[in-house]
Amino acid sequence: MNDNAGAIALDRSLVSETIFRYHRSFDTKDWEACRSFFTDTVEVETTGMEGSVAQVQSFARDRLIRILQRMGPADSASQHFSGNHIVELSGDSAVCITSSMARSSRPQEGKQAVSFVGGWYTFNLVRTAEGWKICKFRFDQAWTANHPPD
Repeated sequence: MNDNAGAIALDRSLVSETIFRYHRSFDTKDWEACRSFFTDTVEVETTGMEGSVAQVQSFARDRLIRILQRMGPADSASQHFSGNHIVELSGDSAVCITSSMARSSRPQEGKQAVSFVGGWYTFNLVRTAEGWKICKFRFDQAWTANHPPD
């Protein structure tokens, strides 16, 4: 393996590690760590989940974290599984497509209501002095099970 192939393999590994650690920070509600995986401004593309109209919105990092906190409130639990990473590199930019499944539970009528969602994330990342950061992401939902009404 030449030096360039080694650098490419390392970058691919670091991109995947960024995604794994982002999901873990969300699941453990470590919002300061979660914040560290994003650029100052982040584009979020919704893809018509649950019948909504797809759109792209830009958020300041702190506002995005507040949105994520509402999605993962203190009385809930979640566990994200991320695999089958396909990482495409172009200089200091990367795109990482992942298969994803998340299990979540929330209190409901004295019990824990468990739901599942699966699909694919597409993450766009940029290399910074602090490492790879997410600058854009989208989730293409493929299925849900036991999904509670909003």
